[in-house]
Formats: sequence, C-alpha cells, structure tokens
Amino acid sequence: MDEIEKLRAEGAYLDTARFTLDSLKARQKLAGFQLPESGLWLVKLVQAAVVLKAPSITIAFARSTVSVRFEAAKLPEAQDLLNLVMSGQLPQEPEKLHLVTALRSCASATTESVEWHSGGGMVKLDARVTRTGTSEQPGFQLIATRPPRARTLARTLATSVSHLVRNTAEEYEAVAQRCWVCPIPVLLDGRPLQRGYDSPLLRGLLDTPGEVILQYEKSRANLPTFCVGIRQIPPLPGRPALAALESRAELRRPVFKQGTFLRWRNEGDSIGAALTVQCYRDCKQRIDFVWDGAVVASHELEWQLARPKSWLGHGQHHLGLRLVFAVDGAELDLSQFEVRDKAALARQLMEQCKPALLELIEELLNRIRELYYVHFTFTAGKAVGLGLGTYALGGSAVWGAWFLAPFGIAVGGGAYASLLSYRHIVQASLKALREALTAHA
Repeated sequence: MDEIEKLRAEGAYLDTARFTLDSLKARQKLAGFQLPESGLWLVKLVQAAVVLKAPSITIAFARSTVSVRFEAAKLPEAQDLLNLVMSGQLPQEPEKLHLVTALRSCASATTESVEWHSGGGMVKLDARVTRTGTSEQPGFQLIATRPPRARTLARTLATSVSHLVRNTAEEYEAVAQRCWVCPIPVLLDGRPLQRGYDSPLLRGLLDTPGEVILQYEKSRANLPTFCVGIRQIPPLPGRPALAALESRAELRRPVFKQGTFLRWRNEGDSIGAALTVQCYRDCKQRIDFVWDGAVVASHELEWQLARPKSWLGHGQHHLGLRLVFAVDGAELDLSQFEVRDKAALARQLMEQCKPALLELIEELLNRIRELYYVHFTFTAGKAVGLGLGTYALGGSAVWGAWFLAPFGIAVGGGAYASLLSYRHIVQASLKALREALTAHA
C-alpha cells in the first residue's frame, strides 16, 4: 500500500466535499503549517520545480492573483496533493514536501481561492466548496486569488509602486531575496530574475525609509558596489553539492558597478561551495545556506575588521566574505527555513573551505593592479561617455580645439584619482580579511 492509500486508510482525509478553503485555514492554525514569513510559499514552489528538474519556472502577478507555472516529467496528481495537504502529514519525498508545504501556506487568512493543476487533475478550493476534476493543462499550475493587503509605511516606501498596485510585494520580495541561487531560470513578474552566486541581489532589498532615501545620497552612491572575486570549489566530502552557476575563468577590466572583477577557473558543474568577496555598503561576513535552489538560512560571522577610508572622502569601504553552502532537509528544523545548530555547522564549513578561500584572496591581491573599477553600470557608462563626448565637441566648437586638452586632463585626472582610491581600499580590506582568516584558525 503506497503512502496515499495509507493516509486514506488512517482516516486523515475522509471526503473531499466536506473540506473547503476555510477548513484548510483552520487546520493550518492548529497544526502550525504556516511558513515563518509571508511569501515563502512561492519559494517552496521554486524548490519543487528544482527537485522535479523543471527547465524553468514562471511567476506572474496580477492585481489580485498570483500564478505559478512550470513543466516537469513526473508530477503528482492534483487530487493526491489535496489528500496530502488535508492529511496533516509531511511527505518524505522532497518534491511533495515542497508542493504540500506551499499549498498549505498559500491558504493564508487573506486568500479567497486556490486552484492548482497537476498530473492531469485539477483542484479548486474556496470558502464554500472544493471542486475536483480532470485538467488538460500541461505541467504544474497554481492560481491564488487574494484581496488587497495593507503594508507598513516602512515597507511601502521600500517597495516598487507597480508591485504595491498589484498587492504582491511580499511574494515578490521572498523570491528575489532567496532564489538568486536557483539553478533554473526564474521568470519573475515578466522579467528574468538575476541569478548567480555573485548576484547583487544577495545584498537583499531595502527595508526602511531611511535606506531608501540615503541610497541616493552622493557619498553612498559612490561607494564601490561589485563582486571582487568568486570561486566555486569542488564538492566537499560528506556534504550535499550545489550546481555551478556561470562557472568560467574571467578577469574583467574595467569592472562596472554591480559587475564581477575575477572569476576563478572552472572547477566542475557540481560544486561544494561558492566563495565570494563582495563590496557594497554595510557588507558583513556572512554564510548563506541553500536547499534545493533557495536560501533557507544565513549566519553572520562575528569578525571585527578595520574599514579603511577612501582618499577622496567617499566614506568607509565595506568589503566582506559571502559564502554559499548547500544543506539537506535533515539539517533543517520544522519551519524548513532554519538550520539546526547553525553556528557549529558554519565553523565546520569555514574550516573545510579556508585553504581555497585564502588562495582566492591571494590571487585577488596579486591581480589588484589590474582592478579598474567604474562607479556606474555598463549601460549608464555608455550614456556618460556619450555625454562627455558631446560636451567636449561642443566646447571645442565654441572655444576652439585648445579646450580639449584641459578638459581631457581634468576628466582623466579625476578618474585616475578615483581609481587609485578604490584600488587602495580594496587592497587594504583584502589584507584585513586575510589576517582575520588566519586569526580564526
């Protein structure tokens, strides 16, 4: 007798017609099935797509609905998923665990109806009745209908207006903050989610009105914001592996804002960890734990590092380690978004990767003279170049060709001084990181 038949025999699920969305919400409160944060049910669906080896996943937001779709070869039938959702059990298979957890959590207090298609079947729950039947929809599809929901002023000021209008900010943020490590493409609200272990999304989103306003303040806008170096190391003994993302050797000159300076040589499609040295405001030494394509927990290393100041008065330089390791389900607590004995695991993993991390830092120090950081993005850089060129031509047309020489000296001198300043503080911070790693032997 398979697992579904066992659950039916135990009487945990008796009659589909007797259950509605309201009864699922009641079970959720009694059994503690809700995830620790609003919007994490979407992350669980991304994890399910990863386990089921889907080629990609699409998440679309409308004014009052959220829909998710992905293709997979072997999907559980929709009715069987309903039985598991109502049973109160936690399936052992990872793909079913992710799907069932997502469906339970999706039925929050504000959800008006939930409909899913899977394995040739369809289920729709609302406050009055549950409808089941066959479906011709390929793959897996979920549609959740929700009324407008309120947000605090702080969250409102830190949220894109377009997403506030659609009432989907919490779901959007959950995916953006946790799925930048996903090995499959994620189409989020019509745009590909930027993925990669060096992705700027790992800095998280802005959460307070002060942060939103101060990001435009000149001294903060000019702080370096890029990935100094990334290395993906081979699988660690006895540890789960990650999928390599953009595994190639590369040294970019120049490196633009939100770009990557150095990528270590390719060390295989399956990796044990991603070691990155990041540069952005308030960067801390941090380990991110990944399970099935999503960050499920993080741990900050309590290191006190000197932060050298820029020569040009751009404020303190913030450079730190961001390390990404895989975990398995057995290492997580019942919330599925926290690691048991996290500090001890972090120390163990740091010891295992320390030689490779020191090699990365040494290589960055050896190549520091090749670092040419430009404090605007590649797209903005083209606009700046066009603007300066137009200004120079206009000036030469008015004052003559002699205008070009002092103009070029002024622009070039300022750019070179900024370059040396950034290079100096990156070098000093790398040395401080090397000393900290050696001290924590």
